[in-house]
Amino acid sequence: MPREILEWRRNVDRALTGLDLNFNRLSSYKMCKQFMQGSTLSSFIAKAGTILVNKKAEAIVTAEQARDNCPATTKAGHIVADFTALRVAVTTANTRDTLDHLTEAYGPEVVKDSLNEVVKNLLPNKTLQRVKRCLRREARKPLDVGVKQYIMHVYRINTEEIARCPPAFNNTQCLRPDKIINILLFGTPKSWQRKTDRQGFDPLARTVTNSKSTASSTKFGNRPTRSGNTKIFHSNHHCMVFSVRFRGTTIQ
Repeated sequence: MPREILEWRRNVDRALTGLDLNFNRLSSYKMCKQFMQGSTLSSFIAKAGTILVNKKAEAIVTAEQARDNCPATTKAGHIVADFTALRVAVTTANTRDTLDHLTEAYGPEVVKDSLNEVVKNLLPNKTLQRVKRCLRREARKPLDVGVKQYIMHVYRINTEEIARCPPAFNNTQCLRPDKIINILLFGTPKSWQRKTDRQGFDPLARTVTNSKSTASSTKFGNRPTRSGNTKIFHSNHHCMVFSVRFRGTTIQ
């Protein structure tokens, strides 16, 4: 299940934080391997190896350039000690083990990118597009779910789960507040929308928090009045990717 995969990714971060290994690069790499097996472990090692090999190649090129830029022995500015140190640095860069590069400042980013690669391989293709499409088209409020619970469930999907999906793995791919309000307006019954119009409430001119407070203060309740869209409202729409029917955090 995609939701279980994202929860696993969150638990790995919590474990590294609890063990104080976020900045202990090599130890965090070894600890992450304990949470995986089979093809998942292979993809993690392969991604980390690819990144570290590139980092090692960059270090070798940098050391060789510094050696080549040193004045030649026939030049007046040539210093034997400095030239010897540069030659030793080139040799060290070539013989250094690949995993030793995890001790550099970019070590945490290597571990993070490797974990993101594992999540990318485990999740279905185009997960982000499918989740956003489901929220826009199918995220109607079920009959037995309260207004606050429905709003918080949509908000949690946007802030906690969409932010952990590929390709960006950050908050830049989350839906904007105006998009969330449009989703909430689509998910509520038409009778509720007409009542808010009569009260002069414009959801698009307010934030998600204000919209939630206004919807709760009107005391509509959970059962809508009869309208032309009653059958649509009663249907059991659910997220096709996360397989959840907008009822708490239950995974079906």
